[in-house]
Amino acid sequence: MGLIQYDISISPNPAFHLTLQATPTTLGIQFDTYDDFSVSAKPSDGTIIGGSVAAGILSLFTSAIGGAALLAAIPIVGSKISSEIEDKVKSALDGVKGQNYKLDLGHPLGYSLSVSGVDINVTLDSMNFSNYNGMIMASSTIKVNGGGQSS
Repeated sequence: MGLIQYDISISPNPAFHLTLQATPTTLGIQFDTYDDFSVSAKPSDGTIIGGSVAAGILSLFTSAIGGAALLAAIPIVGSKISSEIEDKVKSALDGVKGQNYKLDLGHPLGYSLSVSGVDINVTLDSMNFSNYNGMIMASSTIKVNGGGQSS
């Protein structure tokens, strides 16, 4: 375990905006955009900047690099960590913006059951996505085929 640890946080909690398209056999996802956010790296409680043992630990480093220099470097390193993580995450998100991803389900979602010797197949006919109180709501219609005798 190192002497210096950083707590990484993202604020505000960003929302990711997607476009979803569904058919009975595929699900399409397109990443549209994201809300702006920032990343922060602050020294954790108990590290040399915030812990009660700071003076003792710093005395070990005083002869090598100087306690004041070490204290000054901690927030600078945290700032660099914050900047690098934020840049990399935003670059990765910008790299997939507008791209479509299709998940091929192979065959329509559904199930089969037998009722009194009659096979009934229930399959997804169409699916729609909408917003319900900030959540994704999926609604669908189904197709029911039956009449075949089961063995």
